[in-house]
Amino acid sequence: MYFQRLKIFLGLIGIVLVVWIARLALLQIVRGDDYLQQARDSLINPVKTLPTERGRIVDRYNVLLARDEPSFGVAIEYGVLSGNAQYLAGGSYTRRMSRARAEELAPAARERYETLIDRVGEVCGLSREELNERREKILRDVGNIKAKVSLRMGRPTAIPDEFMAHTVIENISPDARDKLLGMISQHPGLQIVATQRRFYPIGECVAHLVGTEGPVGPEDIEAAPFAADARQRYLPGDRKGISGVEWMAERRLRGYRGYSQTDRDGKVLKDTPAVRGGAVRLTIDAELQKQVYEALGRYVAKSPYPCGGSVVVINVNERTVAGHTIRAGEVLALVSYPSFDPNLWRELYPQLNADARGRPMLFRA
Repeated sequence: MYFQRLKIFLGLIGIVLVVWIARLALLQIVRGDDYLQQARDSLINPVKTLPTERGRIVDRYNVLLARDEPSFGVAIEYGVLSGNAQYLAGGSYTRRMSRARAEELAPAARERYETLIDRVGEVCGLSREELNERREKILRDVGNIKAKVSLRMGRPTAIPDEFMAHTVIENISPDARDKLLGMISQHPGLQIVATQRRFYPIGECVAHLVGTEGPVGPEDIEAAPFAADARQRYLPGDRKGISGVEWMAERRLRGYRGYSQTDRDGKVLKDTPAVRGGAVRLTIDAELQKQVYEALGRYVAKSPYPCGGSVVVINVNERTVAGHTIRAGEVLALVSYPSFDPNLWRELYPQLNADARGRPMLFRA
């Protein structure tokens, strides 16, 4: 009887040892590389993307018609936007904890972030409804990309967009930036990021010709026109040309985004600067374009039916002016009246679209 019990006892100990050894083998051999990578990831900050800078558009004499200007925006980590419990509880994806513990801590963290986002919106002059619309668009875009990638891979697949900060508010004022820096400095899910805004120095006289730019949609991301280069491909929150030369020359104007990454001590691990897109030079004479636009405006105002008009100026014979050759057939002015300020077209779009008589959005030329 004694030996029988001893055998059972030793057998149980043997089973425990086998299980223990198997578990160690799983952790150290089978999944060792994964845990090592997680440990390394916990010592470095997430990769930050630097926005692409679109190329300039100039007239035949290199007079500036469109350029990107430095600006600032507010970016929010996808983990905060999506309400991911693991992220909210740990403040990052690299700080691992049990699912039960994460679910316990997440509600309080979620409430803090929602309150903070409301305060950020107030500083930037945005309502909760507007912020929610922007959030839903980002979640929808990323969800569509994830679904496409998972379908192609044949299994649920994580994508980089789920671990990035997405710009929710663009072109914040310097005063708002100063207020926000102190407000969000202790919250890793929100950050002030460098962005770009498009500026059109000459304004409305070239608005139809030069065109406008705006945010990309899910269809642009899915089409992946720049998929061959990860630094050029569209991401949620990116911009593209949607009319005029901005649209026609998108492939040339679009630049390359940069990347930066530091460890917890601030040491730079990765620093790839953004590269500005190529310039586009038109045959248009900006000064002539402006003079024709102003003259056309005066004549339209005198008309008994002042709805609008257009003028196209084409050079007939090749000639040289101040050492500059103007070839036959080159378009020197392409004017449509009335027009609009391309710097403000998104804010003014409702009233521009509602003007059924002047139809300022119509490119008559």
